Amino acid sequence: MAHRIRSAIMAGLLWAPALGIGFDAAAQNVDNVVAKLGGVELSVTDLRRMLEAQPAEVRAQITASAALMDRFVRTEIFRRALAEEARTRGFDRRPDIAEALDRAREQMLVQRYMAEQSKPAASYPTEQELAEAYRANSAEFTQPAQYRVSQIYLGMGEGDKKKDPEVVRKRIEEIAKSVNQKPAEFEAVARKFSEHKGSAEQGGDLGWLELEQMVAEVRDLLPAMKKGDLSKPVKTATGWHLVKLVDAKPKTLRPLAEVREALVRALRTQKAQENERKYLDELVARSPLGVNEIALNRLLTVAPVTASAPAADRPVPEKRQ
Repeated sequence: MAHRIRSAIMAGLLWAPALGIGFDAAAQNVDNVVAKLGGVELSVTDLRRMLEAQPAEVRAQITASAALMDRFVRTEIFRRALAEEARTRGFDRRPDIAEALDRAREQMLVQRYMAEQSKPAASYPTEQELAEAYRANSAEFTQPAQYRVSQIYLGMGEGDKKKDPEVVRKRIEEIAKSVNQKPAEFEAVARKFSEHKGSAEQGGDLGWLELEQMVAEVRDLLPAMKKGDLSKPVKTATGWHLVKLVDAKPKTLRPLAEVREALVRALRTQKAQENERKYLDELVARSPLGVNEIALNRLLTVAPVTASAPAADRPVPEKRQ
């Protein structure tokens, strides 16, 4: 499917009809024009360049979906058409707009330049550096212990529907006695009597949980339980729980192969930040920074704090006529 979509794009035949943008295909180079709106065109070359500029994951999603590709093309052709209309009307020559455009262009220039200057070497990190970072950050890659838990829950009710605490306690003890005698019936009993709808529909199954995801009263029980154990009734702030430990997984360190890609990205990002700071430090060393504090202070709405004028006593600037 994705191959057929890409082939159609290369032929330049798929997207213009889908966009509903009218133009005489016979009069155009259909091998190159993807879309046209007024006098604005979007070519296959433009589209390729735009797709290459996208992150790999985004590019893969767009090129695998006719709907996403159609939206991508529509957005770009309308953006270009609006920009052309703005230029035709001289909007880009308004002083405030021209200044904003200059700043945006300069900001993009600085970002791209610094990204290039701070980019780590292609060989970074080495296998040794990767292994050392993996060992140093092993806690980050450790999967906490997990517990597959099922429960039967009886709530205490709220407001006008608040239940007699003693009645609820006796009822959960009766249920506990019943399932202890016939453990195989736990799921059936949970479906019939548990008042936690989500888990009751699954025979009491809460799925795999980490200790931090459970209420404290239940969390304290699980480490001492064995697979298949049934707890005594446990009272919490909202009701009573009868907990069954279905299975457990000990905490495990995820293998390097599994976290390798994420670790490489993190290390390269950190190295780029270090390189950027180093580059800026070297820039200042070559051309020391000077700031005219007197001129700068004239722009402040309050007088600066100085050693001779404490914050509470500093004078109010004179009102200039």
